[in-house]
Amino acid sequence: MRSEYCIVELDNGNLVIKYDEETITSALLDRWGVLAEILWNLDCRFVGDPQSLGNFDVGIMVYNSRLDRIYIFSGNDMENLLDGKSVRLLAVVPDEEARQYIAEHE
Repeated sequence: MRSEYCIVELDNGNLVIKYDEETITSALLDRWGVLAEILWNLDCRFVGDPQSLGNFDVGIMVYNSRLDRIYIFSGNDMENLLDGKSVRLLAVVPDEEARQYIAEHE
């Protein structure tokens, strides 16, 4: 897996992820492990457990410790990556509730 080709950090902190064929093949065996390794390259990690994003999707918080930003990665995002589509994660400054959640799940 060549994760350095799979993720780009934009100037505003947003992330763009797109899997190549080799990464898709690896991700079919370990979806979340492959993504965690790619995110780790930018000092990002999953925080807590997946939460409901409505009736049809779940999401998990991703924390970027270097930029002090959070992102929400959804199950739908994972399906898009496995289909070879790019996914944009929007960087958000954590509020006090998010900071408390991060502290509790470190």
